[in-house]
Amino acid sequence: MAELIIEHHKKIARSETTRLARERLQYKAGSLGYKRRVEASKRVDAETLDNLMKMMLHIVKDADPVLLTQACKEQGGLGVG
Repeated sequence: MAELIIEHHKKIARSETTRLARERLQYKAGSLGYKRRVEASKRVDAETLDNLMKMMLHIVKDADPVLLTQACKEQGGLGVG
């Protein structure tokens, strides 16, 4: 399970960061919309990982969240937790 999360985490986070960068181009530097996209791009990595782990725990009802977190840390070196 952890391998799936790690694999898809990288792809989704990269895609989301790119999307936010494209959206940011539509705003003047320093504007509220620009600042919101910059702040959102800082949180993409953690939010993507959190969402993927929640989905995995929802799909696999008997999965242990602690073991999943440990496995992600060990296999991917992710800053989980």
